[in-house]
Amino acid sequence: MNEPVVKVIFRIFPEGDVIAIFPNMPYNHDPSLCGSYMRIGQHGAASRSLIRSLQPANPAEYAPLKTELEDFVGYRLRVLSSRY
Repeated sequence: MNEPVVKVIFRIFPEGDVIAIFPNMPYNHDPSLCGSYMRIGQHGAASRSLIRSLQPANPAEYAPLKTELEDFVGYRLRVLSSRY
C-alpha cells in the first residue's frame, strides 16, 4: 500500500542535532504546534516558530534522518524548500 506523501522541513540546532518538522501535521489541536521527529526522542511536538528560528539543514546534514524516516518509519517524504 502506498503511504501518503508527507511534507517535511529539516532544520538544525546550533549543537548540530537535526529535526524534521511536519508543518501540515497538527499536534494536540494547538495551532502553534506541529509534529516533529528527531533521532533521539523520535516523534513529538514542535513549535512552528522553529521553522523560522533555526537554520535550514543541508542535504548532507539531514540525510541520515531522512533515511531513518523513509526506510525505518515508513514515510514518503516531500522535502520543502529551505526558505519555507
